[in-house]
Amino acid sequence: MSRITEVRGFVVKMDQSYLGGTAQVDLPGQRGDYVRHQKYRSSYSTKSETFLVRITTDDGTYGWGEAQAPLVPEVAATIVERLLGPFLLGRDPFDTQSIWMDNYDAMRERGHVNGYHLDAVAAIDIALWDLKGKLLGASVATLMGGRLRQQVPCYVSGLSAPDDDTRVASVTKWADQGFTEFKLPLGNGAAADARSFAAVRRALGDDATINVDLHWRYSVPDAITLGRRMEEHGLGFYEAPVAPEDSLGQAEVAAALAASVAIGEELRTRYDFRDRLVKRSADVLQPDVGRMGITEVMGVSALAEAFHVSLALHLGVGLGIYIAAGVQVAAATRNVQTMEFQPGQLNVGNALLKQPVECASGWYTVPEGPGLGVDVDLDTLQTHTTSSFALTETGQG
Repeated sequence: MSRITEVRGFVVKMDQSYLGGTAQVDLPGQRGDYVRHQKYRSSYSTKSETFLVRITTDDGTYGWGEAQAPLVPEVAATIVERLLGPFLLGRDPFDTQSIWMDNYDAMRERGHVNGYHLDAVAAIDIALWDLKGKLLGASVATLMGGRLRQQVPCYVSGLSAPDDDTRVASVTKWADQGFTEFKLPLGNGAAADARSFAAVRRALGDDATINVDLHWRYSVPDAITLGRRMEEHGLGFYEAPVAPEDSLGQAEVAAALAASVAIGEELRTRYDFRDRLVKRSADVLQPDVGRMGITEVMGVSALAEAFHVSLALHLGVGLGIYIAAGVQVAAATRNVQTMEFQPGQLNVGNALLKQPVECASGWYTVPEGPGLGVDVDLDTLQTHTTSSFALTETGQG
């Protein structure tokens, strides 16, 4: 039986920023490395930040995991270093389900069943799945029950633009490369959003799928009115129309529209998703493997399938290990209809990998090889690591 003998963590910061779809760095509300976004009710980093963890067994085999931790990844690192990592030493890496639950239970009565704690749990879980695959010589998709597809369908995201002409040019560029599904980041006011959607529809024609992300910006009545206007032009899924806390409001919007309401990037566990499913708050769920882990996304997938609800895997600000984990999950999950593709993030994420994750013409290629099918270039990693730690059975390294 293999035993875990080392847990090593890396806080990583890459120079390219996301900032909610804008390349501007010097924004109002900026303090140090972080920005209070003036339009969206959220904070962003001026860098691409993440937390990587490497878990090694007594025979030297290792697995990589990554948290979708775009803000202060030092918090997730500290949670692994001080709270979760020490309890991994000596354990069997195949105990992924029990380790996920142990890590979750460690803080549930404290009320920390979301946020940074789950970031840390997700990173560990992904690393264990990668490690299991390498120990067995099988891909994560195979371990999940078998690869259902060799390629994963995706939609182009991160298409923010200062005006509709620029937006249309950006979308058209990707359509010319064979992509047929897109997501527009909106939330600029109902009239402006309706005009933007109509402009992109005219440019792409009737065959393209156009989803929209409203970033939780609207009231229930306004979200319904806007959704109906967009439906006249052929609306794909309608993401985050109202406040993430308002599950009843989400259900009202979902009941009023023919188009699919999509939610879920902000949710972390099957318990969160169960409540939305029972209330019929969404037609499409968007779990994020970097915020939940592979184990918990599998649980959400099974739960959603019982409600005949499909998944569109969310992909946020993260690097290559996180992206590869999402692709492996999508390859083995029947009710995944699509997965997010952020071109800028894929380029940044691939910079850390020995072999890139590939995406072209609307499809991710599922990485070959054991585990996640990718590996980290340690030399490149070290140049972008701002802090690290190592836990071993003989003490902290």
